[in-house]
Amino acid sequence: MKITDIVEALDLKVVSGHDGLMKNITGGYVSDLLSDVIGNAGEGSVWITLQTHQNILAVASLKDIS
Repeated sequence: MKITDIVEALDLKVVSGHDGLMKNITGGYVSDLLSDVIGNAGEGSVWITLQTHQNILAVASLKDIS
């Protein structure tokens, strides 16, 4: 599954990271605690969070997650 599949299925609006829309998803992770995501999220996962600040982009980049 690719990011574009999720975007289309849920009718989402992409506001950032258009270059990564063709990335393959290998798993998922749900957490709002940034240190938890850094310690436990797997590379290639899609990350679901309620957070909306710029630090989530840094964590996603650090862990190579979407």
